[in-house]
Amino acid sequence: MAAEHARALTAEFSGIPVEAGCLRGEPAVERVAAGLPKPLVVVPLLMAEGYILDLMRQRLAGLEGVLFGRPVGVHPRLAVVAAAAAEASAGARGWDPRATTLLPIGHGTARHAGSARAAEALAARLEATGRFARIETAFLEQPPFLAERLRALAAGPVVAVGLFVDAGPHGRDDVEAAIAAAPGPVAYTGPLGGSPAIRSILRELARL
Repeated sequence: MAAEHARALTAEFSGIPVEAGCLRGEPAVERVAAGLPKPLVVVPLLMAEGYILDLMRQRLAGLEGVLFGRPVGVHPRLAVVAAAAAEASAGARGWDPRATTLLPIGHGTARHAGSARAAEALAARLEATGRFARIETAFLEQPPFLAERLRALAAGPVVAVGLFVDAGPHGRDDVEAAIAAAPGPVAYTGPLGGSPAIRSILRELARL
């Protein structure tokens, strides 16, 4: 997904190199960063300031001239992206968003509180819009767990929004399995990280 966004941003800008690096897999983020001109702005395509961001900083700590932006997931405009995706999903099913529960789903982890903080901050911004009947949160690896939350919301309807970068094991398999077992009506927008609207956030975080 990072590579797809990088290709699209490269097409928009002339003379500004835009590359994607991976923490797992290729091309490794250290090798990509080492080969780019400095100063270099790194914009983490992450949904929280958590464990993975700490790992990324550690991996790039030895390079001079590297500046870190904040992760996409803590940008206030992500709430706009989430709301638009949820309203489109609700509308496709004939559900009135004002009578629908919006459920942001985060990874969550006991290793770092940042994951939960990002999801809760997004939920608060969505709550402030007044566009949905209620806003709840759920996580895959910490309470409130997704399966339990879906059981509690069985009266529905619920639109779940994936606070994930891509449709990997968490953003697709784990979430869809829980939704398939849900006792009430649930729609899933899929992971937010693949939305083209994310690119405007990446541009702003990189100050391009």
